[in-house]
Amino acid sequence: MTTILEMLLACEPDARERVVAALGERAARDAVTAFGEWAHAGQVCPEGEWRTWVLMGGRGFGKTRAGAEWVLDCVRGAGGGGGGGRAGARGG
Repeated sequence: MTTILEMLLACEPDARERVVAALGERAARDAVTAFGEWAHAGQVCPEGEWRTWVLMGGRGFGKTRAGAEWVLDCVRGAGGGGGGGRAGARGG
């Protein structure tokens, strides 16, 4: 599935501005906070059954955000706890 970021990057800069401006405040805020749309592969928990997820990265990698999003997904019932769930799952 194509992410919001990929779609925006495929647009010319002026078209990108028009698309973002047309979203409206709520839709733009939702798009910015949709972690699965912006997370890179290293911030997404592994597939399958697992008991420990080691997330190694330097300063600014997004370790805290990835963990927080994973916990949030667990609380929302989107998976997580013990594997199989994906922090900010991208679907597809």
